[in-house]
Amino acid sequence: MYTKLSTRPFIKKHESQPISKKRLIKELHMCYKNIAFSTFPYIKNSYSSKQCLKHTDSGNCIALAMFVKQLLKKKYNTDSYLVPATVPSYIMKEGYLDICHVALAIPINKNNYYIVDPAFYFLEPIKLNISTLTSNIVQSVQIEGHVHIDTVHTSIHKLNKKTVLNEYQSFPKNTYYCQCYYNDSTDDTWNYYLREVINPDEAITNFFINIRNRPFFVSTNMENGVCVKELSIKHLPDNYIHIKLKNDIIYDGHIDSLDDTIKNKVASFLKSRNFDASILE
Repeated sequence: MYTKLSTRPFIKKHESQPISKKRLIKELHMCYKNIAFSTFPYIKNSYSSKQCLKHTDSGNCIALAMFVKQLLKKKYNTDSYLVPATVPSYIMKEGYLDICHVALAIPINKNNYYIVDPAFYFLEPIKLNISTLTSNIVQSVQIEGHVHIDTVHTSIHKLNKKTVLNEYQSFPKNTYYCQCYYNDSTDDTWNYYLREVINPDEAITNFFINIRNRPFFVSTNMENGVCVKELSIKHLPDNYIHIKLKNDIIYDGHIDSLDDTIKNKVASFLKSRNFDASILE
């Protein structure tokens, strides 16, 4: 189930690659409006993250970061890199390795970088300077339950020795990383490591899907500059399924009792947003 994480350096690779904060925010909004977080295509179709994007406009954190990466290259000829990350404690599950998440790093020049995390619904990029070890506070949205905006506090650090997180994941000496925490939760941190992850699906998606093997789907949109949840579908134990559209629970029960009226309503919404309408079939 586990594969060794493979990474390579990209720090100080770019002399100058100007990309504005405004443009990054614009492309994050494009992601939230057009790409859903879904594990259905991995479980149902055995797709890679790249295939998920191409065929279903959905995927996990890797696919969402890939979408922004592709936009930045296509629209602005800007290079960016998928970077490995840990997660806050409330996201961790039994069996997860320390690195179980991916975000996107965008070099500006040799010392300055942006980090965006579409799977954590960042509203703006972290900007960090590795020469002065400075970074900014940013905002992200918690879309579960009552939508609210969280403050993400950030700081920059550098490993003073090779760091082994577990049997499958390690980082070399002098690796820079950005440490974050929400609001006042100073003891519940997560890290973005500034190295490009080469095998994200093999090293992360594989164990993630094996552990969370009940599919789920969440689509979002933008309202008044804030990312909000539209449709969520969650498969639960004992063949139960929970479906919520906007603020309304439209089904919560055994999957065998899911009638055509609900299926058609969900399919109609998915088609209107260009998502895969077959996920309840």
